[in-house]
Amino acid sequence: MPVSKNALIRYQVIDQCLSAKYDRYCSIEKLQQACMDKLDKNISISMMQKDITAMKDSRLYDAPIKYSRSKNGYYYEDPEFSINKVPLGEHELEALEFAAGIIEKYKHTGIGGSFSMTVDKVINWIKGQKYQRDKRAGNIIFPEKSINFKGTEKIDLFVHCILEKIPVSFIHYSYQEHRFKACVVHPYFLKEQHSRWYLVGHSEMHKCIRIFGLDRIEDVVMLEKRFVETPGLNGDELFKNSIGIFINMEKEIPEIIIDFSRDVAGYIKTQPIHESQEIMEYMGNGGVVVKLKVYPDEEFFQMILSYGANAVVMSPDAIRQEVEQRHGAAKTDSIRKTTIRKRQDEIRNKLKGKGYRS
Repeated sequence: MPVSKNALIRYQVIDQCLSAKYDRYCSIEKLQQACMDKLDKNISISMMQKDITAMKDSRLYDAPIKYSRSKNGYYYEDPEFSINKVPLGEHELEALEFAAGIIEKYKHTGIGGSFSMTVDKVINWIKGQKYQRDKRAGNIIFPEKSINFKGTEKIDLFVHCILEKIPVSFIHYSYQEHRFKACVVHPYFLKEQHSRWYLVGHSEMHKCIRIFGLDRIEDVVMLEKRFVETPGLNGDELFKNSIGIFINMEKEIPEIIIDFSRDVAGYIKTQPIHESQEIMEYMGNGGVVVKLKVYPDEEFFQMILSYGANAVVMSPDAIRQEVEQRHGAAKTDSIRKTTIRKRQDEIRNKLKGKGYRS
């Protein structure tokens, strides 16, 4: 049962009142006033009654709250009870164990030493609880392990510069040009892709927003100069039509039709390639035809090529031709070319029958 932040604060206040050793009995008005003092806002009597009912619910705290008519107040039947002492159940520990395994993946990314220590404390506590409840249990959850890539140690510094709006200068190595460049950047976001981290910001040299791999950044210096902002910039929108780390700055985004064979169709249906994925046709042979609205950057082509012959781009023609060239289609024998063309014509005819025009 999901609980709001304000409700959790009220539960804590009620718990403190009912746990007081000097006065075990609290009227509803006293609880109400204590919560209003803590939150600095009006709270109704009916809200307090709902809170007490929620705390008594076995799905939350199973609190032994009773009401005494003679004392005109609520109290804990067990004077030693506190919601802060409530043990976690089996399912809650399992859920925490799973979540901690995911968090542990990121504890060495450089996002604060205190964060890493906190994660260690949580993980060690969960492991201790797990050992106590079932000494026979081995590890059953294995999240993908994150390699501590070069550059993650700079995350703390860039988070500080983003929050405080501090421009930075650094040396960045370009894989495309095979050389180092001196850059002055006004940092906006940090983005992770395949366990690698990237800095997104306004580059003075390029006079636009650019992405820089943290593993290729050296000699970072914070600058005392005016910070250049980009009004209305939204990180989610920036990467909305990207498979990887391509930045969409109002470029035309094509609709890409892809035919996936039956060997990979199950994966495509249960784990979409992109949030824009739309299934257009379930083929009789078990395959599936999908539509994506993404920009065909390098990440997109690498993804398509990773499926080999199990993925055939139907349209647009320019993207289909690019994939074919990368597959070495120019060297493909005429029989294979004819087979692919026949398959494409079959799917196009099916889609046209549903109103789609390529």
